[in-house]
Amino acid sequence: MENEDKVMAAIHLALGKKPDRFKPVKDFLYRVKDAKRKVHLIEERIDYREESIGAHGMSYSEHISCSRDQDHSQVESAAMALDALERELQEARNACADAKVAVAEFIATLEDVNQQAVVTKKYIHGQDWEKIALDMGMSVRTVQRLHGRALPLLQETLEQKMAS
Repeated sequence: MENEDKVMAAIHLALGKKPDRFKPVKDFLYRVKDAKRKVHLIEERIDYREESIGAHGMSYSEHISCSRDQDHSQVESAAMALDALERELQEARNACADAKVAVAEFIATLEDVNQQAVVTKKYIHGQDWEKIALDMGMSVRTVQRLHGRALPLLQETLEQKMAS
């Protein structure tokens, strides 16, 4: 992890950008987004598997050319794979729910309710600055300032949590 941070710092330096000092707290906050992405990818794999079963499972020509045992074996194998994906999906959904709870509890450590709202909308609900500003009746700049004030507070909380 430290080598990765050094590489990223070197890239930022080469591009003339400052390294993101709030990367650890953002990584923690983005756990929800990452968990949602994993759920979505598994759902896509299930869709592909179901399409494959439909495309290969029961056509008349396959019944003619395959013996009953081969056909049954293909269907059984596909069903087992689909069942495993369904279990994986349930585990990913549980992990996503756990990530939401952990991140929401972490955000709740902020004293300012406007900061809590901005950070929740950004990291749990995945909203962009414009949508957050519209929802809160504020300018985009004000929303970004609230976010900017929240990150150091959350970074400090994360560092304290990691130290204990």
